Amino acid sequence: MNKTNQVPNKERYNFLIFESLAKTRNYPAQEWIGQVDEDEKTVVINYRNGELKIAIDDNEINARNNLVPLAASQIHDHYLTIEKIIKAIDLKWTLPDGYIEE
Repeated sequence: MNKTNQVPNKERYNFLIFESLAKTRNYPAQEWIGQVDEDEKTVVINYRNGELKIAIDDNEINARNNLVPLAASQIHDHYLTIEKIIKAIDLKWTLPDGYIEE
């Protein structure tokens, strides 16, 4: 994912501290859902066809309805992980203690 084009939303989502995080879907999109420590908000991260989208809201339904582009890439990675996303677009995310993506 090294040909990433940044979009303005990166600054808003650059520093997230996750209380929990789990990959919930692999196909047709890859998706992760978690809780962040800012008032126990729900975060949804969605990667499909080279586009990474994210939203934070009070619950999962609202977050899904408000997904915004975080980055676009020409690379299609069927084995994308949160760690690869963090490294590719230089995010300052803190994952939950002991987080291992299966």
